[in-house]
Amino acid sequence: MKTIRKCTAALLLALFFMSIGARAQSAANPDSIVGSFADKDNGNTVEFYKEKDRYFGKITSLKNSGGKAQIGTILLRNLTYADKQWRGKIYAPKRDQEFPVTITFSDPDTMVLKVDAGMMTRTLTWKRVQP
Repeated sequence: MKTIRKCTAALLLALFFMSIGARAQSAANPDSIVGSFADKDNGNTVEFYKEKDRYFGKITSLKNSGGKAQIGTILLRNLTYADKQWRGKIYAPKRDQEFPVTITFSDPDTMVLKVDAGMMTRTLTWKRVQP
């Protein structure tokens, strides 16, 4: 009985460390941002792709348009990766303005965008869309 408990504890501990490693690996891989993500607030989908050493995000599905938003509009541009985060600019079609943005991942499928709009900061959460 003690052997089973020890094996179960060891297995749970191993699974715990593997999950931490998976999260760290996705955040440490600059290309982990590549793929499609859905904005849970408005249902739009943005595809992230890489050009040379920079990342971009364009609208591929539009459920709730606003301002100048349309399929193909590049919302995120010139994202660069350093210290487990991406920094660049995000375009706000309703305001027709760009703002600084910092992107991190809370888990491999959840992107957290922090938009700096002057004296205000807005946090958005987008989920990875599986192909």
